[in-house]
Amino acid sequence: MDGICTSSTFGKLKDLKLVNLQVFDRFWEATHGGTVAFPQLEILHIEGCKNLAALPEASVLREPYGGGDYTAARSAFPALKKLRLEDLNSFERWESALEIEEEHALFPLLEIVGIEKCPKLTTLPRAPKGVKLDDKEKWDHPSSVLQDLTIYSCDELVYWPEKVFQSLISLRRLRIQNCDNLIGYAAANAPDQETSGRSQLLPHLESLEIWQCGSLVEVFNSPALKRMDVQYCCKLESLYGRQQLNQEASSTHDVAASTPVEEKLSPWADPDKLLPSSLESLTIWDCDGLSEVVNLPSSLRRIDTQNCSKLRFISGQLDALKELLIYNCPELRSLESLCIIDLSALESLALNSCISLTSLPSGPEPQEYSSLRRLTIIECPRIKSLPSTLQQRLDSGLMEDTYLDSRLEDRSPRLLGGRLCSWL
Repeated sequence: MDGICTSSTFGKLKDLKLVNLQVFDRFWEATHGGTVAFPQLEILHIEGCKNLAALPEASVLREPYGGGDYTAARSAFPALKKLRLEDLNSFERWESALEIEEEHALFPLLEIVGIEKCPKLTTLPRAPKGVKLDDKEKWDHPSSVLQDLTIYSCDELVYWPEKVFQSLISLRRLRIQNCDNLIGYAAANAPDQETSGRSQLLPHLESLEIWQCGSLVEVFNSPALKRMDVQYCCKLESLYGRQQLNQEASSTHDVAASTPVEEKLSPWADPDKLLPSSLESLTIWDCDGLSEVVNLPSSLRRIDTQNCSKLRFISGQLDALKELLIYNCPELRSLESLCIIDLSALESLALNSCISLTSLPSGPEPQEYSSLRRLTIIECPRIKSLPSTLQQRLDSGLMEDTYLDSRLEDRSPRLLGGRLCSWL
């Protein structure tokens, strides 16, 4: 079969899927005499090939590549846009020749990468060196166009790979799931970390999902983020990246026993704790180590917080919020520091199983709650009454969906029973 991988054999192939090839351990030579075996391949999916250790060997282009002052590799997959690797127990490298992998870009057009159950793989494909941003903040070469990256069940991922993230300048969506050893930032002097202290990673990232990472302590900084979704990270302590965690860790035990919650968790006590000003949607589920979410940005339109057993404090100045959902946060006592400047924009409010909560967010009358259409308040025994404007809206029959504790329903004579909201 030597020589079967030629440009004439697979010259027009666009999509290649290799699944459960138990004896498949390597590709034949895929570049020979200046030709490329898969010149038009755009989608590559390799799954369950447990003996495969690397992708086919690339040759090196010695001439300048793409107008830059660097060389690149002649990859076997020069047109590849989407790559998925799944359940590859032996896969260690992107390139069989290690020196080529470390020094050259292999996938100049790659946009989407999915990695799942590849326990020996510890790096991401490298973007070319020497490429700079132009005045419009765009790469002057298409080799850094990766926009979507998924990492699943990667036990080797322990710290945020800051140097690797620097090469992913165009990344828009990042999903990380079931990486049980992921902690967050490493020490400042670690080999793969920045030495300049706190850094903002992935400057164009818009969507970040982190699920089921049981050791995760902190999320990284990303200035353009619009959507953050963190679920089932039981040790999570901070949403704000590398900001004062070391200082807080040394002092927490000294003050925990003697300082009241309200004094420790002041809404403006930590001005360095800032989420991106572009953030529009924040979802936090089952993060039992998280005690506060402060300084929420005014850009937020949706907040969904559920099953955070230690969450005690939420603060921010919000003028665009349309949906607020808080479910099963038993330590949360007040929403008075959640300054929803324009409550007239709020359309959906749900408070469920918040047994310590005593009040609802308030705003200036008479616009307060003027757009609210869906309301749920159940198993919140310390909420004894509703704001007058909200009560008037209920009495006037202006709500689409309501589901209230019986003591609150009794205060609404025109409310003919509660209905469970379909969006819960």
